[in-house]
Amino acid sequence: MRGKLFLLLCASLLTFMLTGCSSNPEFPDEPIKPIITVEGFNVDYLLAHYCWYGTQTEGVCADPPEPAAYNKMIKDKAIEAMRGDLISVKFPINPEEFTLTMYTDDGKQVLIGKPNQFRFDLPSEPGYYKYRLSAVWLEKNTADYDFGIQMKG
Repeated sequence: MRGKLFLLLCASLLTFMLTGCSSNPEFPDEPIKPIITVEGFNVDYLLAHYCWYGTQTEGVCADPPEPAAYNKMIKDKAIEAMRGDLISVKFPINPEEFTLTMYTDDGKQVLIGKPNQFRFDLPSEPGYYKYRLSAVWLEKNTADYDFGIQMKG
């Protein structure tokens, strides 16, 4: 009887250790959806380029549609903001690394803030601004999220 109890205890302990040490058993098989807000208001974004493996050995990669139509969709979804407002970013599962980039009218990319920063200042000048949030999970899962902000004067 003691032997069976000991074996049952060992089996339970082994099961607990193996499930406790498994890598990301609840990691999703599709790109994670961040929550991006400006002063508490949700920002609509589009999933741009991504390569996602989730828990699989082979991943799925995709690119956004034709640039002119895609950029129009981003602009149409732009949220209005005021000088002094902040962008906040939250993830249901935090990435190892993420950055926020702003695209200027002449196509240049400007890194905003520091990598892995969760709050960002918006520009003080009125106008339309396009942003890309880029994140990496488990080294090989990558996703870019594009959104627009219309700054009011």
